[in-house]
Amino acid sequence: MFFSSRCSIFINKLSLNSLALSKKFQSLNHIQRCLNSSTSIQKPINKSYFQIDKKGIKKYSFIQYEDGKYYKPCICFDLETTGLDFKKDKILEVSLLMTDRNLDVIPHGSYDANIAIVPNDLFLMDEWVEKTHTESGLLHECLSIRAKTLEEVDEELYNHTKQFLSDKEKGVLLGNSVSFDRYFVNEYLPKFNSLLSHKVIDVTGLLELKARTKPEMHIIYRKSAHRAKSDVSDSLRVARNFKYNVFDKSE
Repeated sequence: MFFSSRCSIFINKLSLNSLALSKKFQSLNHIQRCLNSSTSIQKPINKSYFQIDKKGIKKYSFIQYEDGKYYKPCICFDLETTGLDFKKDKILEVSLLMTDRNLDVIPHGSYDANIAIVPNDLFLMDEWVEKTHTESGLLHECLSIRAKTLEEVDEELYNHTKQFLSDKEKGVLLGNSVSFDRYFVNEYLPKFNSLLSHKVIDVTGLLELKARTKPEMHIIYRKSAHRAKSDVSDSLRVARNFKYNVFDKSE
């Protein structure tokens, strides 16, 4: 009776081990099949899809791409500087979000960088600018060894943006008072500037138009934090507000 019970326990353990090994091999085979199939997947030239946002509104995205190039993207962009004069002031920080034609952020489309300055550059700033950038921590980051040179940032912006544009396409900058940013881009970021169209989408202009034509329309936006990363996200938020509340409803 004791021997029979021990045999039964041993057989049960053996069965469980066999089942575990079987599941392990099945899992490995499934992973291998996924890897094999993923190598044969080709990116579609035309792809359309829809998503449901938190309010239950159906959003349509039309992404047309070929070999990783997106058509008609917007380059949501913002920068911070030592002042308003693009002839003498310096760029401190840049932030960029690549969006598709539906103003949805393209995966891996963001880029942020702090640009290195030297102590003498602090004299370019007036009292308000120096106080603002000190309190936000931006000056500390620009004076650190992790900050990049202007040439490095220009090269990285160029390489990052180019991968989302078709060969003959120029990118359109979108942002808050983005014409101001464009002056600095033209002066200090020549490689990145070579990818840009002369056209811009100025979010400030949309807000000014709203104030004059439809002041009752509710648009959510925040006061500038004077940090490129948060300001560029807010510019995109305002643009998307106009898209969903004005342009989509006019169809």
